[in-house]
Amino acid sequence: MALPMVYGGPGRYVQGPGELSRQGRYLSWLGCAAYVLFDQGTEDRLCRQIVDGFLDDDLSEPFFKIYDGPCTEEAVVEMAKEAQAEYCDMVVGIGGGKMLDIAKAVAFYAELPLCVCPTAASMDGPCSAISDADLHGVANAVFRNERNMANEQAKVTKQKLVQLMCEA
Repeated sequence: MALPMVYGGPGRYVQGPGELSRQGRYLSWLGCAAYVLFDQGTEDRLCRQIVDGFLDDDLSEPFFKIYDGPCTEEAVVEMAKEAQAEYCDMVVGIGGGKMLDIAKAVAFYAELPLCVCPTAASMDGPCSAISDADLHGVANAVFRNERNMANEQAKVTKQKLVQLMCEA
């Protein structure tokens, strides 16, 4: 008997240089108004790229939410209500594992489609269907991301090589 093939990943997976600034063309099938979640450091680097990517493809300017707090049910329910109040028809999470967990939970509570844009190479956020949230803000697992897929990978690799050479 043949084993069934099961695929549980995202409906679309786009990867390449500069694709973040072209995400409007890939997300237009989900709607035209996005609730975009960032942490403070990510927002500073990518906000303009995202706005341009949406406006270039005739989507509405996204509603940006900068959030650095814990991933709790209270927080994500509040953000889900905000996304609905702003008439958003998709949630976009940009950042590391914690931010993507928050975006997944917000999309779930708001009953909206989700797009994740990971900035850390060492995590499984794009394909994981699970969001790690705790009512008291205590994480069940912590992963430290040392590489930023957007721009920092070569810099970090060079620093690590220098560190290894110094320790040898």
